Amino acid sequence: MRTSGASPGIAGYADFKFDLRDPTTDGESGLDWNIDGGFVQGILSRSVVDAWYLGVLVRYLDITQDLDTSLPPQPFGIESQIKSVGRRLDT
Repeated sequence: MRTSGASPGIAGYADFKFDLRDPTTDGESGLDWNIDGGFVQGILSRSVVDAWYLGVLVRYLDITQDLDTSLPPQPFGIESQIKSVGRRLDT
């Protein structure tokens, strides 16, 4: 078996804050969208026959998002935390 010659991978970290303001209130009220976290992806493959490859793709994400508003607090009681796990098999 030959190796494909390359094992591409990537890793990174994001820390964003998007200020979404209401232009009708002169920017006094709005919404802040905060995103932060890290990610890693790696691919390892080997050539098995001519242009056919067998390999593994690994992807890990640990990202948090939240929305902050400059509006007065309301007793809605809406809170969420979303977690997602996935697995992909390519043929």
